[in-house]
Amino acid sequence: MVLDLDLFRTDKGGDPEVIRSNEIKRFRSTKLVDLVVEADENWRKARFRADHLNKVKNLCSKAIAKRMKENKDSPDCEITFFKGVLERLDSLAEFDLQSLGLAQLKSLSCHIDGEIKTNGASLIEYESIRQNHLYEIGNLLHPDVPISKDEEDNLIIRTFGRSDFRKPFSHVDLVVMVDGFDGERGTMVAGGRGYFLKGPLVFLEQAIVNLALRMLDERGYTALYTPFFMRKEAMRAVAQLSQFDEELYKVTGRRELNATANHDSQTSENNPRLVKAVIEGALKLPYRIVSIVSGELNNAAAMKYDLEGWFPGSGAFRELVSCSNCLDYQSRRLAIRFGQTKKMNKSVEYVHMLNATMCATTRVICAILENYQTEHGITVPDVLRSLMPKKYQNFIPFKGHEDKIPVNIENMQETIHNSSKLKLLDETSFNELNERINFLTGATESGIANAISQITEVQKRIEDKLNILSLVGTNSHVEESLHDNSPTLVHFVKDRNDPEIENKDTIDNESTTPEPADSKKKRKKKSKKKQSDSEYI
Repeated sequence: MVLDLDLFRTDKGGDPEVIRSNEIKRFRSTKLVDLVVEADENWRKARFRADHLNKVKNLCSKAIAKRMKENKDSPDCEITFFKGVLERLDSLAEFDLQSLGLAQLKSLSCHIDGEIKTNGASLIEYESIRQNHLYEIGNLLHPDVPISKDEEDNLIIRTFGRSDFRKPFSHVDLVVMVDGFDGERGTMVAGGRGYFLKGPLVFLEQAIVNLALRMLDERGYTALYTPFFMRKEAMRAVAQLSQFDEELYKVTGRRELNATANHDSQTSENNPRLVKAVIEGALKLPYRIVSIVSGELNNAAAMKYDLEGWFPGSGAFRELVSCSNCLDYQSRRLAIRFGQTKKMNKSVEYVHMLNATMCATTRVICAILENYQTEHGITVPDVLRSLMPKKYQNFIPFKGHEDKIPVNIENMQETIHNSSKLKLLDETSFNELNERINFLTGATESGIANAISQITEVQKRIEDKLNILSLVGTNSHVEESLHDNSPTLVHFVKDRNDPEIENKDTIDNESTTPEPADSKKKRKKKSKKKQSDSEYI
């Protein structure tokens, strides 16, 4: 979790002013940059002195061995000369040792040992100071990062789906309504904000996890089941420990994905494409991608994208997953390289790394609940149905609404609006209209007839070649209009006491599909009977 030290060294082509400017863009003090430069200069001096002392030590050892082997000793030089040698210890050369006697060489060797020990302690101290300050300096920002410390200035990169519709309940209500949440006992066990997922939401979370793992495996990633704990030294290499020094042991529902690539262009594109496949392609949740402002980035991130899902019950975008491009900030500490070996006389580059959440499961659950809510429960997204138990495979009913599960729900249109489907054109025939209503309602033939009975002036609108179909009923709930040709899920709830329903004809005699005479007789008999219970669509 460090920048390349050469960026701080002018003799290595670096420029500390670039780092200072970068810290200013992060709205931080530049003092740490000055401290790193100072500590690095002291460390380099100590490192140079350590190398020199080791060299002089080796020269002394060779001179002593040579004198002892030849069994002759030169007379000791004057004491004042010997003191001068000690004072010039940092610049001694082999020539300076020739005039020293054996006893003086041994004395010099002992003196050098003491200096090596003292200098070694200073070397460790300077390195520690330098590294500690270096850990707190942020990565170089990507040129496209918006410069601000206000999250309101986050840059919207792109959007998917509609975010102009609302639903009646937020996830705070829905988790209780499906009987999948116990916050009271969770708080008793785990403290504030603790909770238990239970029942259908446990299976929904596991389905999301399995979907994410399956998609990763299909794209060539290797699944890892990691240890629950890690050493502080290992965590320091990939995490900014100063953010949670007092809460080092964290339990999280996020599935983190570290991706690596040898070029920045690959790290910038690959993971967002993968996350898009999950949220947009599989779950069909409306969302937007925003680039986080510089003042809100952590140290490792050169750029960070948040994927914010639309929560129609709350009427707001909320973060679902995030992806940070860390360049070589983490791989440098972990020593993860890519390229030719040094034997090939080519430099080996550090890989660029992404810190990305493949799927923050509990957040995605909340988004699914709000977007897929219906009058009597939650429609399970198509892609998750094969991963859910039979009891909740298609629909998760609200508590007390277990008898209101829709008929043929596997054919039911999802509650997410998609303008590319179900365009009712003006030349639609009556038979085609029947098929489209069957798609909307997923009902039986009698259910279709009941649904058709609530459509008024359909024939007139078809003849006028309008692209609008109004499905009207005394108790009908229409979430969105079709004025922009976008489909909407319509809930039919028949009121037994509504006289208009009993008097309403299915279609007038001008229909393009004539009604058989025997069918008219049956319909007249049925109209006298009491209306049956509604089908919930």
